[in-house]
Amino acid sequence: MEVSPGDLIDRFSIVKLKMENVDRNFFAKEFQELEEEINSINISKKLKQQWVSDFYHINSQIWLLESRIEKLADDWNLEEIGRTALRIRRLNNQRTRMKNKIAKECGIGFLDKKRFYFRKRLPF
Repeated sequence: MEVSPGDLIDRFSIVKLKMENVDRNFFAKEFQELEEEINSINISKKLKQQWVSDFYHINSQIWLLESRIEKLADDWNLEEIGRTALRIRRLNNQRTRMKNKIAKECGIGFLDKKRFYFRKRLPF
């Protein structure tokens, strides 16, 4: 099964984060392969760079929030863990919307539909 452009760019931004924060050498090959696939997408280089930047920004926030949950779990701060998990959920919803936008703009891939349980914005 081919990977949609949105999923490909999302994955690329995550691998980029892993190279910066975990192990550059371990992820270098995957990074290069994903970069080559992204370059083959028939969309302007500027637009692809913007998409990578947008996904990178969102995935960086998720990375930090997931790290925060691990620290909060040590103290059993369940209320703050719940708030943080909801923030992650909102960021993941942004990722889904971005993937759908990319699928529409490229005319490749599929649209994903998530069910949003919260009809109004929560106070945190």
